[in-house]
Amino acid sequence: MEQLLKQLDSGDEQQRLEAAESLSGFGSFAAENATDALAQALDDESENVRYAALYALGAIGHDAKKALPEIRGRIDESDPAYERVLAAWAATRIAPSDKLAQELAPALIKSLAESDMAVNSRATEALVNLGRAGHPQLIAALDD
Repeated sequence: MEQLLKQLDSGDEQQRLEAAESLSGFGSFAAENATDALAQALDDESENVRYAALYALGAIGHDAKKALPEIRGRIDESDPAYERVLAAWAATRIAPSDKLAQELAPALIKSLAESDMAVNSRATEALVNLGRAGHPQLIAALDD
């Protein structure tokens, strides 16, 4: 894992991308060593590296909780839409709650109308990750 963390700080975009993608496979096992480095990778110039870092943090799950402030910043500020939805997905994997559902559900439901199927898919997954807390908003959106 030490080599992957070094790679995540590489000057080569492909190496950073491969490192972030590889770290996602470690799940919660990577939390202690990789969470900080992956949170820093959210500021990478490459959107693919940022996507991979968000996915890896979501794959780590609850143990990546200290990265939530950086992830939450991506939900409101990021462009393109896929990055916002992937950040919301990661947040729902890390700390699903009623409060998070109330905050994220409206934006996630709005994302279901995007023409990009990847955005739709991640938004749907995020709503499902919210569990019962996200159901009322999802049901209301399906009724529309």
